[in-house]
Amino acid sequence: MAGNRFWNFVVTFTAGTTAKAEEVNINLSGINTGLDDVASELDEAIQVNATPSSTNITLNAAARALKILTFNSSGDVVAVDDIGDWQGDHAGSTDYNERDIVKDAAGDIGLNNIYRANTSFTSNADMAVDAASWDLVIDVTGVVAAQVLAEDARDDAQTAEAGAEAQLILFTGQYYGSRTTAQESNLDPNNNASTTGDIYFNSTLNRMKVFNGATWQLTTANAVDVIVTDAGSYYGTKNVEFALQQNGAILQHITVTQAVNLDTMESGIATNASGITDIETKTDFITVTQAVNLDTIESDTTTNNAKVSNATHSGDVAGSTTLTIQNNAVSNAKAADMVQNSIKGRKNAAGSGDPQDMTGAEVLLAIGVTLSAAEINQLPVDITASESDITALQTDKIEAADYATSATGGTSKIRISGTDMFITIDGSSA
Repeated sequence: MAGNRFWNFVVTFTAGTTAKAEEVNINLSGINTGLDDVASELDEAIQVNATPSSTNITLNAAARALKILTFNSSGDVVAVDDIGDWQGDHAGSTDYNERDIVKDAAGDIGLNNIYRANTSFTSNADMAVDAASWDLVIDVTGVVAAQVLAEDARDDAQTAEAGAEAQLILFTGQYYGSRTTAQESNLDPNNNASTTGDIYFNSTLNRMKVFNGATWQLTTANAVDVIVTDAGSYYGTKNVEFALQQNGAILQHITVTQAVNLDTMESGIATNASGITDIETKTDFITVTQAVNLDTIESDTTTNNAKVSNATHSGDVAGSTTLTIQNNAVSNAKAADMVQNSIKGRKNAAGSGDPQDMTGAEVLLAIGVTLSAAEINQLPVDITASESDITALQTDKIEAADYATSATGGTSKIRISGTDMFITIDGSSA
């Protein structure tokens, strides 16, 4: 049998009979094929010998229980306990075998790190001397550092949680949320006594209430909550605000249910003595210097809000709905200031657009002149005059001492000192 295969013989031989050579050869070929299959599988399999080249492996069941097969540094298969054999803290002058595991308790390489021997050797007292013989298995130093970071993060989270809880208690101790009138009490949601300024929403009244230190009161008043009387003739002799203050309330709005005489209001405000019968809305002091018709104000305001155009304008800008600048209305004084030695125009290659301030060089380039101002000043000039005329034309550029006359072929010429340029006097070519 090879693996899970059985060899099937083609010819069956009977004892006491003569076997034919051809039949024997057929069966021998089948046996040979089966042996080849077994040899191929054996070549690819891990072979465990009772006496390998360097390490003996005991093959009885008790000895190999809970062992794992691995390769040593020589390439031999060995049976070991998990990743190695634990030897405790590292010690000097100790014979360690390959795959022995120790702890660096002295911190020679890494304090409390776990190392495994990658060869068999006798140790030195200082583990760092044998560092090449040890492989790191567990970086305890890194684990401890990570643990410290994790603990710090945990402490920060706990601190943040405590702070959030304290803020929540503080918030709920000032704002109680929604309560009904029946649930109203002088204890906050944290079961602490209510303090001045605590508030809650009264869902029965649909109103906010605030604690004044003794009782809960509404933060706003309805018209039915305020009764204004004219005790002491406040309306006839004092202003309305003073009257309301004397009655213990200051209102933002007073509903007008009858005609309001603004002339009387104006007089009462000015003298603080005349009667003020009523006020529609009071948001601040109102100064009135003449009679005011509120119906007219309302009508004018409505008309003005409906406008889509302005009054007709004249002058430099004319029109109503659309305003237009008049022709010739923009003078130099109204144009933007310019730097000196510049010209309004459009620079070369700038395309269409608004006018730009251009320098002299930009102007030359815009009109197609490629020479610079300095090059233009150096252009040659023909002088068709007599020598005396040249003398009269002496300038800073040509001095009397800088030229001399000569005659070549009947043509008078002048040589400018220090140059090879000739200036024609009589019109002949130089």
